[in-house]
Order: sequence, then structure tokens, then C-alpha cells
Amino acid sequence: IQDAAYHLPAHPLLCRQNLINMQKQLFFILLAGIAFTSCKKEQNKPVTDFTITNITNFAPQRVKFTSTSVAVDSVQWLVNGRKLESGATINALLTRKGNYEVKMRVFRNGAKDSVTKTIMVQNDPAMRGCYFFNKSWSDSSDYENDISSGRGLLIYAPDRKNDPQGAINVGNGGGSLDLKPNLMIDAGSHVSISMWIKPVSLDKVALLGYWKDDNPSVQSIPSMYIDGSGTLRMKFADGAPAPQVEYDGLQANTWAHVVLTADGNVQKGYVNGQLVGTIQGNTVSAGIFNTTILGYMYVPAQSGWVGLPAATWTSYQFKGLLDDVRIYYKALNQAEVTALYEE
Repeated sequence: IQDAAYHLPAHPLLCRQNLINMQKQLFFILLAGIAFTSCKKEQNKPVTDFTITNITNFAPQRVKFTSTSVAVDSVQWLVNGRKLESGATINALLTRKGNYEVKMRVFRNGAKDSVTKTIMVQNDPAMRGCYFFNKSWSDSSDYENDISSGRGLLIYAPDRKNDPQGAINVGNGGGSLDLKPNLMIDAGSHVSISMWIKPVSLDKVALLGYWKDDNPSVQSIPSMYIDGSGTLRMKFADGAPAPQVEYDGLQANTWAHVVLTADGNVQKGYVNGQLVGTIQGNTVSAGIFNTTILGYMYVPAQSGWVGLPAATWTSYQFKGLLDDVRIYYKALNQAEVTALYEE
């Protein structure tokens, strides 16, 4: 009887409980497997983020993008859909005022992720005039100091970036552009002008001049010009022709970026992003004039400007192409000049 008891069928309730126990074990095993798989996927998924650091603060704004992502093999950057170089840290130049969408893609073992941020680039409040000449004469700063055509043949021409209508050609015979009256004169003694030039001649060429109608002895003062020997000479009006910033490296039919700054009585000249000279003398006194003209000067014999013939009432004009003219009511620093040159 005792042996037979081992062969008695199990109670139905006991079988049901065993089945439930087995189902529970299978369920927990399945959950553990899902958790393991999910954890493994999370380990493979990149953690994506980046920081933005301003090197310069206004357009053209130089910024640094730095990936703070972890568990990634490579990083790719896009600004407004345009691919930039790869790398955990890169520099970029956001050239004009507006919103820029910055996207970072990261990759690891076939997995990928991305994050997008928006940068709003502003104009420098000290920039009081900006002329790109992209089929327009209008001022692209926030002050609407529109430029007007002056003397000579003025037509749109290809710029240094091969935009077919991105620069102004004043002609081989010479020409000029009139700034809004008092635009630069209102800047006082802290002022900068930046421009791209492509002269077809390096013989007595005007880049920037001041004009005063009611005083013949100072009727026109050249602040930036190329003398008879091809030397670029730069100096804002401060009551004396000399000293000047001098530069001998210009070439005809070649684009060059030229910047002149004044910070009180200290003036600096830059060509193609490089400081080429510093002078110190009287404080800038452009306020004695009433008009500023790009590419024109009318020089009396008694002016004493270096490299110009002593002839009575001789006028000189710029010959060639002008582009990206910007006027600031401050002295630009080296980083800002470099950003303008590299735009």
C-alpha cells in the first residue's frame, strides 16, 4: 500500500500550482532578457550634447562648437544643412545677421544620434553702416544709412566669392560712392572702416576722402589712398598729413581687405587681416568736415599729402571694384578684423 502511494495521480490543484510557478519563472526570465537587451542597447546608444562658445560676439561671428557627448566614435557638424568639418571641437564663422541651425550628429557601432540648437547672430551695435552690394545699394546694418552712387560708371560685378552681382565696379576711369552725410563724422574719435578693394591701378587712387564745401584749404582730405608709387597710405583726419600708416604690398587686379581704426589718438592699419602699422598723434578730428566719400578726394596744393603731386585742386578717384564696406563707431580689435577678413 505504501509503495502504491507513490504512483497515485497528483491532485489537480497541485498541478495547477506547479504550472503557475513555471509560468512565473518563464515570465521573470523573459523580463530579465528584455532588461539585459535594453541595457545593452542603452550602452551602445550615444549620449549627445554640445556647447557653443563665442570667440567674437557679432556678425561675422566666430564660434566654437564643442561636443560633450560620451560613447561616440565620430562627430559630424552641419550649419543650416551645410556640412562642416568633423571633430569633437571645431570653429565656425557665421557671417551675416540671422538665425543659424546647428546640428551635431554622432555615431557609434552603427548607432547614431543627433541634437540641434539655434544661434541668433546680431549686428554689432557699433556698426553704423554695412554695404554688401548684393544687387542692392541698401545698408545692411540696423541704421539704414543707405549709400548713394557718386561719380563715374557704377555697375554690379563679380565679387571675390564669384557672386556675379556681389560687388560694385566704378570703372577703369574711376568713380566714387557717397556715404550718408555725417555718417563717419558722427563717430567722433573712435571709428573703423573695413572694405574689400580690387584696384585696376596703383597710381594715385583714392579709397576714402572727407569733404568740406566752405573751406577751400581743407576742401578734401584723403584718409585712405594709394600714392604715385603704389604705396597704400592710411590716416583718419587729425589735423596733420603725417605720420601715416604705409603698406607696399598691394597688387593690381587682386582683392585685398583693408581696415583703418582709430581709438582716440591711436590709429592702426590692417591689410588682409594683418596689422601693418600703428601711428599715434593728434586725436581724430573728422568733425570739421561734413561729407565722407568712398573712392574720391579733391586735394588742394597746400595740403602736403605724401605721394601726391602739388597741383592746385587735383581730384583722384578709385579705379576698380569695391565690396563689403563696413563702418563702426569703435576701434575694431585684431579678432574682429580677422573675422572680417576670413568671412
